[in-house]
Amino acid sequence: MGFSVNTFLFLIEAGYIGFMLMAFKKFLWEDTMFAVLFFFSAFSFYVYGVNGIRNGLACSICLAAFALIIKDKNYVAGCALLFAAFAIHKSTLLPIAALGAALFVIKKPKLALLFWVASIPVSLVAGGPISNFFMSLGFDDRAEAYLSGDNMKYGNFSNTGFRWDFLLYSAMPVWLIWEAQKKIEKRRAEMGGLCYEEEESGVYGAGILADAESMRIFNVLSTIYLLTNSFWVMVAKASFSNRFAYLSWFMYPLIIAYAVVRLHLWEDQDKKAGWILIGHAAFTMFMYLSGKM
Repeated sequence: MGFSVNTFLFLIEAGYIGFMLMAFKKFLWEDTMFAVLFFFSAFSFYVYGVNGIRNGLACSICLAAFALIIKDKNYVAGCALLFAAFAIHKSTLLPIAALGAALFVIKKPKLALLFWVASIPVSLVAGGPISNFFMSLGFDDRAEAYLSGDNMKYGNFSNTGFRWDFLLYSAMPVWLIWEAQKKIEKRRAEMGGLCYEEEESGVYGAGILADAESMRIFNVLSTIYLLTNSFWVMVAKASFSNRFAYLSWFMYPLIIAYAVVRLHLWEDQDKKAGWILIGHAAFTMFMYLSGKM
């Protein structure tokens, strides 16, 4: 396009951070900067700002599109951004498909949570054939090399085999989602059924942990994360599986921030939110320092 390298990378970074800010502003307008700290301190933030820049930009555009579609219900603008994200990186077809499933098929995160749990033994038993199947779908122009292990020309920066470390990292949002489901079911049992707001709105958990609109948004975001991360779990034995993990990890900071800001999960919510942020940043720092040793 005629840009210098500096100008090109500046435009990529502006989009990478700018679309993320747009999404966080819409989802968490009253606590935007607190939520943004989760994004800046995420394990994947720096990596996809300097290495997987095309993937990072496309996923940030997806975040903005999700905000327009889920929060504002602006389907025209949201779908236009989704098309732009897909044009930049075809792998975003996965979170786009997960969005469709979360909006129209899976209304309760509990079903997606069960799917995530089931994906672990499936990957351990049949990870190879599943990777071969997804390799044939052509999510990315380099997907075949990533999944097949023919990655010599890209450099071996990713370990092979099932990534238990990645699974442990991915489990933090899953734990928060599970914690929310557990508290909803406990409150339902205490009340002997659905609460009034939940029954009126048809939104799972409405009036228990948050208002109907906040719970609807959290349920949709949770389902998208669980479905996309389940895809990574099933191909976790592939080389460069971090490329596929990022198709869910780009939502990681949003899920955590939304849960600790909008949902009433604990009595000392503010204190726990602060400790979760510190732990989130500390993990990233630990991974950075361990890589220097």
